[in-house]
Amino acid sequence: MASVNYSYDEKTHTLLLNLLEWNYKEDIKVVLGDHKLIAKNFEWAVYDILNAAEIPYVDKDHILRGIKEKRSREYVLSQISARELDYHTAEALREEILAWV
Repeated sequence: MASVNYSYDEKTHTLLLNLLEWNYKEDIKVVLGDHKLIAKNFEWAVYDILNAAEIPYVDKDHILRGIKEKRSREYVLSQISARELDYHTAEALREEILAWV
C-alpha cells in the first residue's frame, strides 16, 4: 500500500500529493469533496454549456436526460455526436463528460 504526504497552498489553491513507496500496479484515486456535490456541480456545468449554446431545446434535453438518468459516458458522448452542435460547444461538453466521475 502506498503512503502519501500532502500539503495545500492557500495562496495558489494547489494540493500537492507526494506518493511514497507507490507500486505502479496499484490504482490511485483522488477524491475531492463530496461525491453528491461534485455530481451536482457537473450537472450544472453541463447545463451552463447547453444553456449558452444556440441549439434546439430537444437536443439540450436529450443530453441532460442522459446525465440525470446516470447513463454511461459513452451514451452521453453518442448523444453529443448525434446532434449538430458547433465545434466549440461539442468540445466543451466532451471535456466535461470525460472528466465525469
